Amino acid sequence: MERPLLTFPEIGVDGFEFYLETNHDTGVSPFTNRQHINMKDGTHWVCSLQFSDMDVSESKLLMAFLWECDGPIGTFYLPDYMYQTKQEPVTHPKVAAAGQSGRTLATKDWPANTTVLVKGDYIEVAGQLRGVRQDVVSDGSGLADIPMSHRFYSTPALDDSVNYWNPKALFMLPNNSQTRRRTNNVMRSNFRLQVVEAIL
Repeated sequence: MERPLLTFPEIGVDGFEFYLETNHDTGVSPFTNRQHINMKDGTHWVCSLQFSDMDVSESKLLMAFLWECDGPIGTFYLPDYMYQTKQEPVTHPKVAAAGQSGRTLATKDWPANTTVLVKGDYIEVAGQLRGVRQDVVSDGSGLADIPMSHRFYSTPALDDSVNYWNPKALFMLPNNSQTRRRTNNVMRSNFRLQVVEAIL
């Protein structure tokens, strides 16, 4: 089944959390008490959104969006609201080679000999959001290797754009209970949504 891509409504967010949830198993040896950690694929972004004291029109707009999601069926893009967007460049940097599957991404078409990203930035490639772990400096040919927070779910193609000016992650509702709404006696509503990255 094809999952619809929806547009999150333009409603002010009163509070949010945005974090990376790693996927791993841990265990302790009963003989030595040594810890064993098994890292796995599937590390993903989680976002919690708080909407407070909403009037009826705002509440209806958000409720209609949640109904349209149909539980975890619909998908939608969200940014980390703390990230400062940048001016879109005239020439977009691109993926420099196909088949890259590790935690470092080889890219091209940056300004030469320039600090192009700093640790804590984000990039979006092929619809997947990744954090930048270290400062990134391009070489004289405009090539740069980007150390990322985690591996891609789907390997990007050669020449895919590297969006660092307005990066977002693809999310979905984790279950059907996110449509719950608390409303007070003066008809003002409060929502708290938790959404998880959609790994397609």
